[in-house]
Amino acid sequence: MGKKRDQDIVEVISNNDFTRDLFRALAYAVIARCGTMQHLRRIVNEPELQNKIADLIVPTEKFSATVVYARPTYDELKRRFDYVDSAHRDSDKEFNIVFSKGVSCDNREVVFEYFHMGCTATTHELLAEIDRKGFRPALYEELLAFAEKYPEEQKRYRITALGTWSGLPQAANLILAFAARLSFDANGRCLILGCLGIDWDKNERFLVVRKETTKPTAVQTKVEGETLPANHYRVYVSYAPMPSLVDLEKEFGEKNVSVIFDGREWKLEFSCVGMDRTPGEKVFLVHDFGRAWECEEAITWGLEQRTAVAPKGYRPATHEEGYEFQKAHPELFNFVAPGSFAVAGDDVRYVACLWRGGRRRVLGDEEFYRKGYANNRCLFVSK
Repeated sequence: MGKKRDQDIVEVISNNDFTRDLFRALAYAVIARCGTMQHLRRIVNEPELQNKIADLIVPTEKFSATVVYARPTYDELKRRFDYVDSAHRDSDKEFNIVFSKGVSCDNREVVFEYFHMGCTATTHELLAEIDRKGFRPALYEELLAFAEKYPEEQKRYRITALGTWSGLPQAANLILAFAARLSFDANGRCLILGCLGIDWDKNERFLVVRKETTKPTAVQTKVEGETLPANHYRVYVSYAPMPSLVDLEKEFGEKNVSVIFDGREWKLEFSCVGMDRTPGEKVFLVHDFGRAWECEEAITWGLEQRTAVAPKGYRPATHEEGYEFQKAHPELFNFVAPGSFAVAGDDVRYVACLWRGGRRRVLGDEEFYRKGYANNRCLFVSK
């Protein structure tokens, strides 16, 4: 069905008569409002305006359901669906809120919409675009409430809720993150999982909720006489732009700074999308796994922890936070900050790291998907 729709649009675009009529109708509407060619050129040059026009032409589907924020038992899920992946057996333990932090879990009526990129996209790209458009991804309980009220919808699309994830162990001690997903196949209505590490299909639908207006998070202040747990540090983070490569080389020394700090774009790892960037003091954890580890495994571990200083777990530190942390604690080194990445070479993701070689302090890089960080620790920030 998706391919047929795509083909229809291509045929329309290549139809000179229709394209002429479409432009003429739009041009007359602009002229009627005393518009000029400058106004028409905006349609070509401004993607945001193109999206607004498309939103007016294509009706937005909205759905409303009463959500009870309690996890059903596995037996109850099997009564609701024809097939349920076994990973949903311990949903209370396995699924944790990651991308929709701070959402009220009071039972209430929730209005849902579909988010659709119209092209293949990574989880990071999806979450960034969802956030930019003023939405948040739906939670596990919200997906279930939606499926119960609208059981026919999953026959139309595969529908995923990116607001809640499950970290499941794979082979060779690898842990991958998954999100709950509705689908339909020969088994009937299915409740399965979608891997967050894949490129999502262009026909996938993501259940989203319009963000609620909330008060800004208060700046964290230092408590006099406070004693933090071992390997925890309280550091002020300004979130100011990173210094230039020239200035960094003055600070660390020539050839002691990776080329990834040359001003290129950095992107947030999916668990950091929507993070609080209010300047203030943050609680950092420098964690030594005592063995070889991988970035995705470390991120999953951090998000699952619950401590007095991190009641909502730890997220990975970004390159900016890692830089400001090392300025406050120059005595610490050999750590990786996997909360953000820059792309280099053949589309390879690199994360920031700080290590010492002899007397040299090096602001370096490591591959995000490298297998086995044996000598480096991981830098986390309390959520």
